Amino acid sequence: MNYINEIEHLYLEQATTWEFMKTNYTDLDNVKLKTVDFGNCQVILQFNPKRILSSGAKVDHQSISERPCFLCDQNRPPEQKGILYQTDYCLLLNPYPVFRRHLTIPTVLHKPQLILDHFKTLLSLAADMEGYTLIYNGPRCGASAPDHFHFQAVYTNEMPISADFKSEQCCRLNKKVNDIEVFSWINYIRNPVTLMGKNPENILGVLTMLYKGMLNFTETDPEPMMNILAVFRSGNWIIHVFPRSKHRPSQFYEEGNRRILTSPGSIDLSGFLVMAREEDFNKITKADIVDIYNQVCLNDAAVEKLISNLN
Repeated sequence: MNYINEIEHLYLEQATTWEFMKTNYTDLDNVKLKTVDFGNCQVILQFNPKRILSSGAKVDHQSISERPCFLCDQNRPPEQKGILYQTDYCLLLNPYPVFRRHLTIPTVLHKPQLILDHFKTLLSLAADMEGYTLIYNGPRCGASAPDHFHFQAVYTNEMPISADFKSEQCCRLNKKVNDIEVFSWINYIRNPVTLMGKNPENILGVLTMLYKGMLNFTETDPEPMMNILAVFRSGNWIIHVFPRSKHRPSQFYEEGNRRILTSPGSIDLSGFLVMAREEDFNKITKADIVDIYNQVCLNDAAVEKLISNLN
């Protein structure tokens, strides 16, 4: 199946049958954007009020238990249609988009947001959806539905980290492990570990090794805290893994003018920081951005140690 064509057909069909979805995608024409320059990279800010449900989502056990799962088929809007993938996943248009193509890809069955058993699907989706970036947000790393496993997908050229990786100004080859290149990032504010390679078994092996290594560096309830971006380009898988140290920055819990409502996920860590409140979009400073990223991501020393343990 040509999934790219199927996704386009789905988008066109949903735009005629689902008015709510059509309105939210049309409203992207009016979102505000601004760019903050950090010298070797940029961070794009977007004011997108429709993302308030995600940014401010209550993800504690009690709140989740008291609401129906919005990713289960029986609870989704009747207008929302999808594309079955490998019998176990469903490609859906995200009704609260950040970009002009924004998919949510939940499992058919209700199961928790835990990545280890889904690494192979992450790679196969990336290969079958070349031109898209596959997204994984850990259950305490930006996922607004930690009770139901799901990926997201957006156009790769929308993600700042993709251009930054191509430019090679911010990253360097650190080592090779089983023919997989492992890159570290320099003065990048947040600290991903990037894997690149052509052999899916080898890249799965190094990705799993990285996952196990993070057990010693991040909180592990219920899994190592992380965000993942996966791309397939020119025969290579490129996997950006963001080891996390914190779910939300202190600004999320402040009151009054000191509050900045942000709960960073993979899109935010890619360099595209979404603000659901206009006051936050207007007042956030370069120093705030650095502080937010520094709070939620592992520091340079920890990431370097994590990479050094890959062998």
